[in-house]
Amino acid sequence: MNYLFGVVIMILPLTLLSQEISSFQIVSIGNKYSNEEVNTALLKADFCGYYHKTESIFLRLDDETIIKFKSKAELENTSISINESCFELKKFNLDIETWLIKDSVLLCELKRLNSKTK
Repeated sequence: MNYLFGVVIMILPLTLLSQEISSFQIVSIGNKYSNEEVNTALLKADFCGYYHKTESIFLRLDDETIIKFKSKAELENTSISINESCFELKKFNLDIETWLIKDSVLLCELKRLNSKTK
């Protein structure tokens, strides 16, 4: 019993620390990508402009993986430093895009509107 309690006490700070070192949080993993693949792709990507000053932004990948980008307010009491110009005041909608991971890179497929030609 004491051994289990000691292990829990040792793991808890590591869990809390790992949540502090990132400006994003993987809320849920879908069925196509592993947690490691998602983390790798997110760490390689530049999300300047995708952060909001007061609200979290949620991104959904093509396999239903959900990622939360923390707001400036959530990051204020952490050691994470993001350039002020990367935060937006106006909330935007990411629903018009499909996000996927290919070769450890996060890709965005924009939906194209067909126009009629005369």
